[in-house]
Amino acid sequence: MNDRVYIHEVIDVTGHHRADYLHHMTANWSPTAQDERGQLCFGVWSVLGSTGPWPAVVNLWEEGGWDGLAASFGN
Repeated sequence: MNDRVYIHEVIDVTGHHRADYLHHMTANWSPTAQDERGQLCFGVWSVLGSTGPWPAVVNLWEEGGWDGLAASFGN
């Protein structure tokens, strides 16, 4: 059984900055989150929808169980 906890966040991106955000998240923030919080960036997706606000990005984070999630929220 997997003891990890997965959380997602939906980020509204302004105009043409989606590529900049994707690069920043994967190249800059993900390594920091891994080192400082023990979070693994499990996936980053661009969202293009026919309804609702877009462009948007979905980040999926893998946490080290419930204790890891609590520690991440404590930062």
